[in-house]
Amino acid sequence: MAGCGNEKPLGGGALVVERDTTADTLTVRNVSGSRWGDDLRLVEELRIDGDGASEASMLGKVTALNVDERGEIYLYDAMLRELRAYSPDGRLLRQFGRPGEGPGEFRSVLGLAVLADGRIAVRDAARVLVFSADGESAEAWPAGAGIMLPAPDMLAADTTGGVFTLVPAGAEMRDGALVFRQAYLHLDKSGAVIDSIAKPASPDLPPPETSFSVRRLVTLSPRGALVSAVSDRYEIEVRAADGRVLRIVREGQSPVELGPAELAAHRSFFDEIARRNPGERRVEMPTTKPLLRTLRVAGDGRIWVRVHTEAIVAADAPGAGSPLTARDDWAEPEVWDVFDADGDYLGRIQLPLGASALAMRDEVIWGTVLDGNDVPSVVRWRIAGR
Repeated sequence: MAGCGNEKPLGGGALVVERDTTADTLTVRNVSGSRWGDDLRLVEELRIDGDGASEASMLGKVTALNVDERGEIYLYDAMLRELRAYSPDGRLLRQFGRPGEGPGEFRSVLGLAVLADGRIAVRDAARVLVFSADGESAEAWPAGAGIMLPAPDMLAADTTGGVFTLVPAGAEMRDGALVFRQAYLHLDKSGAVIDSIAKPASPDLPPPETSFSVRRLVTLSPRGALVSAVSDRYEIEVRAADGRVLRIVREGQSPVELGPAELAAHRSFFDEIARRNPGERRVEMPTTKPLLRTLRVAGDGRIWVRVHTEAIVAADAPGAGSPLTARDDWAEPEVWDVFDADGDYLGRIQLPLGASALAMRDEVIWGTVLDGNDVPSVVRWRIAGR
């Protein structure tokens, strides 16, 4: 045992941590409690309404958002097909970029990052567009072409002015299904390739069939460390480029059961698919959800882990609707566990239902909230009660 510490009383209990070092692996076992305590709450500091009452507030579908060191907000609206910059107090500063294939133009925006030197990087289908901080187009860096979908780790800034971006890395057949491999391409501040980091897969896991299938979760830290977990175990591995491993464990966590009504909604979907396709194998639904849902690493190195929770049925759900849409009536509020870069558990944050976190730094979260008509607003929250 290398140590047991952080036992300062906080809110709902002291954080008790055990550390054990074996060869190049440090295991941080969070036994109980948290550094921030249990009395956390989110305080809304800023809201940019998307109702279209003004040019600054007209929003359609925000799919990418990031923030610079000054608090300026950069976002991409997929419905308006527009990049925007807002001041820390929510004023629209500028619109930049446009659809197309020429200089400063994009076919699609799969990710957005603020570089260490203040430039803005946007991942297009097969390149990274780099804009100066004032929105003027600077250059385009080639990236691997292929079928890619927007993802939180599609584009991430490193610590020296370059980026990591996901690229296709071939495909293979596994259990009768075509599985596409990916890698993180590391580009320096001029767009030159530094290296490539394979995104790990789990060949021992069957291809996921439902949103509750066990899967490998992977993301990358700004320093190039691979952060991964298998979703049915609360054990996160941070593997640095030099081979050192930080293993973070949170004990005492149990999977959430799929409630009868939510389970029935998901089963009706797959039963309807099987009915329409008689040759299709019937999908068996699990009765519990995996522990983990998503991994993110903030620019400050903190690790954010979204956990599965009980779902809530929408108030305006039609009830006896189509079997193919019944499961869409259910949604889980975003609940995030936050860990310091050294593996200590900080606390648990729950966003309002319908809110999505898109960027995090220190004790601040930027994201979107949908109103009853699915119109988004951009919101900045601060974590209070620590």
